[in-house]
Amino acid sequence: MGVLTLDLYGDTPQHQRQFFALAGTQGSDTMVFTQVLRDYLIAFEASAQHADQRKRLLPEYHTPLCRGAIAAFDTLKNHGPGDFFIVLGRPQTEESLNRIEKQEGLQFSEKDRAAYKKWGGIPQWQGKCSVFGKVTAGMEVADRIAAVPRDAANRPLSPIWLCYKMK
Repeated sequence: MGVLTLDLYGDTPQHQRQFFALAGTQGSDTMVFTQVLRDYLIAFEASAQHADQRKRLLPEYHTPLCRGAIAAFDTLKNHGPGDFFIVLGRPQTEESLNRIEKQEGLQFSEKDRAAYKKWGGIPQWQGKCSVFGKVTAGMEVADRIAAVPRDAANRPLSPIWLCYKMK
């Protein structure tokens, strides 16, 4: 569907190792998009041949889950829609952030509030998963993936594979 350029952060090495363990060394047909939620996220996970490589990932990097962030849930507890996801999300308002803080027991910094209002994201998940990278180019590809036809469980009707190349 196009090229997504990803930058994985060095300060979350366990997440990088997990990504490459699950993605394999060939970089093609090893991860498949499993959930596509327009204006929210697109999630992907290891194919069956690499699924046994999962290790528990605990949240370790509490940065805003803004549009373009690459994040992971605790994969063994299966809290999320896949092993990893790319945040889409709509811009937030002061009112929506106040409501989320109250509902989720969170306290956003002024910097985080400004980011969510400008870029959008999934503020209600902040602190529950780790942001370990970002999309540096190709968010229009992520939006195209999120717009594919899907079933009632938000799974794409046809497989969409994540293929990658290391630089």
